[in-house]
Amino acid sequence: MASEDITNLNLVQKLAGIRKMVEVIRKNKSGFNYKYVSEDEILARVTAGMDKHHVLLYPGIVPQTAEVSPYNYTKIKNAKDGKKIEESVNEVLVKADMTFTWINLDNPEDTLVVPWVIVGQQSDASQAVGSGLSYLHRYFLLKFFQIATPDDDPDNWRSKKLQAAEEEERAVVSAMIDEIDELVSNHLNAIQDEEQLKDARAKLTDVIKKYVKDSKGKPSGNYRIVTNTKIATDVLEAVKKFVGGNEE
Repeated sequence: MASEDITNLNLVQKLAGIRKMVEVIRKNKSGFNYKYVSEDEILARVTAGMDKHHVLLYPGIVPQTAEVSPYNYTKIKNAKDGKKIEESVNEVLVKADMTFTWINLDNPEDTLVVPWVIVGQQSDASQAVGSGLSYLHRYFLLKFFQIATPDDDPDNWRSKKLQAAEEEERAVVSAMIDEIDELVSNHLNAIQDEEQLKDARAKLTDVIKKYVKDSKGKPSGNYRIVTNTKIATDVLEAVKKFVGGNEE
């Protein structure tokens, strides 16, 4: 998309453009017995989209919502001799309401405020805030843009997405073909005269041939071979006009 086109987009359209750029990121880090996508990997993708679409993200803590409280718990550790040892852990829990505000830099009054929350837990209050911010920032971007994070090759995810889209299109096309079937059947069954019926079939075939082509690229009157939503829509509208007496 050319930059001159981007300046005319509203904020929601720009965010949709960024989402398309970052729809899938492979997990690239391991820790705490699970794999995850690092913050720098996410930011590299998202900020590239923000730069391209002239968008700014402003995080903020809602005033008077911050809470700092002690958090004490017991952790069980295994000693070398196999015995279980209880260890008392004293940490600090920090939480607050937050907002993430998206700003359209080409029209700063065009904004989107998204409520969020921060929770951090560490031995030190400042560390709890820092780790909480890093964690929530990463997951906000992942969830806001609905970024897929597969363990394997992202191309496998894209294949699944394409397959799902194709299945949905087939279902939509199938429903439209059923509707065309009903329109054609009702129209032809209402014609009693053989010559008029023959003429109606021929004209209807000509209408359909304007949109449908067979596997060799030749015009076809068989609308049941259609697999494309746009073509199925065009055929359906043309048939509606024909049976309604508004021939093209």
